[in-house]
Amino acid sequence: MHTVDITPTWTSLVPVLAHLIADGNAKARAAAIGELERLASAVDSMNERAREERARAAAPADDESANFDAIARCMAKLPPENITMMNQAIDTAIDDSEHFERDSDEGDTTRADEQAALCHISAMIVRAREIQEAKQ
Repeated sequence: MHTVDITPTWTSLVPVLAHLIADGNAKARAAAIGELERLASAVDSMNERAREERARAAAPADDESANFDAIARCMAKLPPENITMMNQAIDTAIDDSEHFERDSDEGDTTRADEQAALCHISAMIVRAREIQEAKQ
């Protein structure tokens, strides 16, 4: 029996997540942000393993900077129009998050935590653009 893997790629999900953040309701925004946080967590785990391997061979790198740059390098591989769309969606979500109230049953994430995560992602997008521009 032949199995077909239909798992979507992160590159294919970025436009969907950006749309949910920009135009979705509170639950859709939370779900999209959750997926981006899950991606960041996975990259952080990969960075942790890579950092441990580097530590055995050389001096340890700046952990936070390494994670940030690794995610930015991954984002830099996306088409420029996807990065632009993500940036617009994040900016809209940051603006909108200041105006909407979270329901108490949506979890323990506070508006400040959400805004901090969005600002961190926004900074990664800026770094990804810088990487793309440096390659041109």
